[in-house]
Amino acid sequence: MNATDSGNNYILASIIENLVENDEYNVGDPFAPSNADAIALSHATVNRDISTVWEGFGVTFDGQLDSFELGGGAIGWAAGAETARENYSDQYDSYREAGNVIGSAGNSSAGGRSREAVFGEVQLPVLDNLIVNVAGRYDDYNDFGSEFSPQISGRWQPTDWLTFRASWGEGFKAPNLTDMYSLAAQDFEGVADVVRCRAQGIADADCPNAQIETFTGGNPELQAETSESTNFGIVVEPLAGLRMAVDWWNIELDDAITEVDESDILEMEALGSLPSGVYVNRGASANGVPGPITRCEGSGLSFPNCGLVNVNANLALLEVEGVDFRARYDFETDFGNFTAIGNWSNLRKYNETLPVIGKTEHAGTTQYPENRANMTLRWGIDAFTLSYVYQWIDSHSDATYDFDEYDTHDLNLVYDSPWGSQIALGVRNLSDEDPVIESNSGWNSTTSRYALEFYSVAGRMYSASIRHSF
Repeated sequence: MNATDSGNNYILASIIENLVENDEYNVGDPFAPSNADAIALSHATVNRDISTVWEGFGVTFDGQLDSFELGGGAIGWAAGAETARENYSDQYDSYREAGNVIGSAGNSSAGGRSREAVFGEVQLPVLDNLIVNVAGRYDDYNDFGSEFSPQISGRWQPTDWLTFRASWGEGFKAPNLTDMYSLAAQDFEGVADVVRCRAQGIADADCPNAQIETFTGGNPELQAETSESTNFGIVVEPLAGLRMAVDWWNIELDDAITEVDESDILEMEALGSLPSGVYVNRGASANGVPGPITRCEGSGLSFPNCGLVNVNANLALLEVEGVDFRARYDFETDFGNFTAIGNWSNLRKYNETLPVIGKTEHAGTTQYPENRANMTLRWGIDAFTLSYVYQWIDSHSDATYDFDEYDTHDLNLVYDSPWGSQIALGVRNLSDEDPVIESNSGWNSTTSRYALEFYSVAGRMYSASIRHSF
């Protein structure tokens, strides 16, 4: 996959600043005709070239062990192997890499990896109504190591209308190549060096803020995020055409990749628990007092051997728990076929534990609504199908932000013609709902970013399509 992104009429900071100093650009009147030459001299076109190449090969075998039967029949099995490699490049123009473009920035990154994997699964029909599956997978990556992922699941159906299911498994997620190899971005943050202050007997409240050189970006020392998941479910089919299911699930994600504030990195340094790839580079200690955090400029040092290196790291423990409910009812009448589908999800727990910071409970707070639901009603008669979809998101708030609940309505009509064409007409967000505006701060750069994760700004949208099969 290849993609190119370009932008015109950006301004080079170094040139425009020089023109302002020489009174060749009128800052007080940006639209002054005399600014035309300065704009022509300082404007730039920015580019970004993205390339991703993935190659893979796999083989799978399956069958039955007829000579090893259990109470429910023959044992089924499957086994296979995979190999794959991927390479990516994300190349920004030299202007933005140098931080010389007003209103836009970026750092180039590139990397690659290869992996091999083997996997296997057996299906054990213990009884006619009890099936147990046992599976395992081993992955070996050339850049961060290997992981084994086991899983066991079972399905018991004591009656025709009642089924119990359960599963347990361990898994992992390899670090994204961008998280590992993106180039470091330099900044100067105002931070109180509490480690140095405490060694001098200065209280944290009296420790002065100072600008320190910081670096963020990729971390080649990242390890995989590992998980453990558990699920219990019940399926009930009390009537013909009616199926209801409820599932409780729990996921624990360890070594989740994230970043924290520079002040928290210093607290980790004080505890002697800096994560792999994160560094606080200091000058020599004197009389038991750690040296100041070094700067790269003028020291002859370069990244990552100077400054505070606050790159992506395996830092967080996430504990997530929820309940999902789903119901579907299909029935036929003289007036057509009807289908009703309802889904409801409840986020019971979303806890994030970080070094120094400790545990934070997110469920129900900003960006983590506790409840979501959607409903679909469908009516089909002859060649026509009419669908109505309702979607709802619960309110979510914390001490700073407050977002109200939100819902939308969609309609869609499909006609399957006798000549092989399917014609569809639709309306999304029928009531033209606006995104939720945060009630305390209004619409700003922070609240709008949160809102756009959940709500569309497109308003009511109409659609029409024709699909023909030959």
